[in-house]
Amino acid sequence: MANLYNGKMAAIYDAMYQNFIDYDEEFNFYNNLIQDYHGKTVLEIGSGSGNLSKRFLAHNTTYIGLDYSESMIAIAQERNKKGIFLHGDMRDFKLEQPVDSILITGRSTSYLITNEDLNNTFQSIYKNLNEEGTLIFDFIDANRFIPFTKDDEAILHEAPFEDLIYF
Repeated sequence: MANLYNGKMAAIYDAMYQNFIDYDEEFNFYNNLIQDYHGKTVLEIGSGSGNLSKRFLAHNTTYIGLDYSESMIAIAQERNKKGIFLHGDMRDFKLEQPVDSILITGRSTSYLITNEDLNNTFQSIYKNLNEEGTLIFDFIDANRFIPFTKDDEAILHEAPFEDLIYF
């Protein structure tokens, strides 16, 4: 699995997604599902720079973040001192204790490009999720990320980072 989010790229990714994703809305969606099933412990696969972790931690949820990018984990850890963040691969990970809920967020499932990747990921999840646990994952929904536009109207997504604008 290629790591696109090393070094400076992690910070640029983080800057771009601050005005692209409504993290409060995402948190409320995931948290409502978790609470419906009485989840107390959460593993977020693809935790990235910690945007959802700070919301879970603020709601006194036992939270663990797992990400393939050490640079993203460094950003998350800096922002969320009380969070637990692990460097790892969703296809092969082992927690100290199983959790009540596992989230695969940030369209991270898009990185699973072979049947073997998918099977290995679900086997790792199975081994690390409590028997009555909840798995929540998403896929890319183009309708959600590409706003309705008129013919010939450009869609522009930009983010400032270190005095530069990235498109």
